[in-house]
Amino acid sequence: MTIKEMESLTGMTRANIRFYESKGLLSPERGENGYREYTEKDLIALQRIKLLRMLDLSLEEIQKLQMGEEAMETVLSRHEEQLQQEGERIARCREVCAQMKADRVQYSTLNADKYLQKVNEPEPETQPEPQWKQDVLPRVRSPFRRFFARWLDLIFYVTLWQLFLVIVLDVNLSNRGSGGDVLDAVMQLLLMLVLEPIFLRLLGTTPGKWILGLRVTGEDGKHLTLAQARSRTWKVWFRGMGLGIPIYNLVRYWKSYRACEDGEMLDWEEDSTLTLRDEKRWRTVVWIGAACVLIGSIVLTMAWAQLPKYRGDLTVAQFSENYNRYCRYYGFDGLRKLDTEGNWVENQYPEGTVVVEVMESVPLPPLEFTQENGIITGISFTLTSESEEEIIGNYDTEILLLVESFAGAQWDRGLFDRELGQFSQILNDSSFSGLEEEIYGVRVTRKVEYSGYEPSVGWGLIPEEGKSCRFVMEFSMIK
Repeated sequence: MTIKEMESLTGMTRANIRFYESKGLLSPERGENGYREYTEKDLIALQRIKLLRMLDLSLEEIQKLQMGEEAMETVLSRHEEQLQQEGERIARCREVCAQMKADRVQYSTLNADKYLQKVNEPEPETQPEPQWKQDVLPRVRSPFRRFFARWLDLIFYVTLWQLFLVIVLDVNLSNRGSGGDVLDAVMQLLLMLVLEPIFLRLLGTTPGKWILGLRVTGEDGKHLTLAQARSRTWKVWFRGMGLGIPIYNLVRYWKSYRACEDGEMLDWEEDSTLTLRDEKRWRTVVWIGAACVLIGSIVLTMAWAQLPKYRGDLTVAQFSENYNRYCRYYGFDGLRKLDTEGNWVENQYPEGTVVVEVMESVPLPPLEFTQENGIITGISFTLTSESEEEIIGNYDTEILLLVESFAGAQWDRGLFDRELGQFSQILNDSSFSGLEEEIYGVRVTRKVEYSGYEPSVGWGLIPEEGKSCRFVMEFSMIK
């Protein structure tokens, strides 16, 4: 039988049944799937416990009866005597009440000494709740504390994943689309399924729970087994978080909140007990600090990832590697790359790839390097064209990558420096005009002259029909 069937047959709640199990009064077997399997023997035991608790026998007395340490007749005789004494006391209370009513006493004139000799305690106003209904394990409600503990854990998991993407795989998080967000959500949940059981098994808590004073243990007060922890985490993911499915997860969050507020046992708490150490205010402050640290670590790591691999004095090979890395990092895989000697390399497309070019564009000419003892001190190129059939692109992307790979590699550049961003804006506003800027100690110059071309938004310069065309761009970076 399942625990739901036991609830239906005994009239007890799951919390009652779990309580008696924790006290050793009930020991159901476990199936291969780890779930409890109740037998007819367990049902009879629960019915006996319920009856004896309704007769106000203590748990200790019931345990002794189960263990055969005392005979039923002995326990019942002793309890009957106790009930007799209690009944006599209640009868005296009734007599005193009747006497006081007959005497028409008023509170302001009540002579307490006259009646205290007859009774020690007042009669209970209502019938006390049966003992078995009070036999439940203490429960932690605090739905918001539990929710924010879970929320911090999820931030922790997604932070680990994003740090892996940035540090190990060199992924630009700001350059991803909606597919990247979906992947993050999936990996967040997968890491939760992998790491949370380990935390619960080894520590009895998770980072978020630990900060907010929450702890998860088994019924014996010890850490959960790895199987129990996995089962608990899976049920949280499925029943509590709705598998992360939009809308449905909000429904599950709301139902879990209501069940928690009502003091019901949540589905994933069948084999575990949640305890709250305290609710001190400093825990909230630490929680906020931890959330800021996690979010800040992503921001700092993304800023660090935008720095070039090689910095300071660069060789041609190091500069080329910086340039190629930025092409990939910013998603400009269609641009030509540089070999270790700084020469342009034509892109090699996979077999079957169709490349469509509406008009032939003038490619950038070879780069010229000025070096001292193998260290680059300057980079330049001169592009000229007099073709009436070729368009002239603005080359802003290539120039920006060249500048970031060389000028941006100087030690003057900080994590959150804005000079490159400002230079990018200037470059965008002056695609076919001259500019002269100093960036991190590097003088960047571009001179442009052209005739016979017509500017076209999105295309660059297009030759005008019937006119002689001439275009010259001189670009240089000097350290």
